Amino acid sequence: VIASRDTAKENVIANWKIFQEESDSAMAVMENDISRLDGNIARANNLSKAKFKANLEKTKKRLRELKEKLKQRNAEFETESNRFDSTVVLKDQSFEREFKHDMNELGMAFKDLFKDNVK
Repeated sequence: VIASRDTAKENVIANWKIFQEESDSAMAVMENDISRLDGNIARANNLSKAKFKANLEKTKKRLRELKEKLKQRNAEFETESNRFDSTVVLKDQSFEREFKHDMNELGMAFKDLFKDNVK
């Protein structure tokens, strides 16, 4: 029983590290896209420019919030993984689902922003 618990703990930790690396990578890609899009503001007309900047700032803010949320959850995970039990697994799975959903929503909003403002 102890060996299976240790194996389960190792699997959860390995899965978390994969999730964290994938999330960090996705956020880095989005940051690069934002930087590139930020450079396109100069090409927008004056009326679009203000709207474009406001929407881009909302996207940047939401990305910062998600990064902070991931950072906080990572710290919690490190602490909780020391007392590994089923609540850690459930909390981890719930966080991952919610975070992926939030990242997907942000990605869709960003794509829409890009379409609407780079005409």
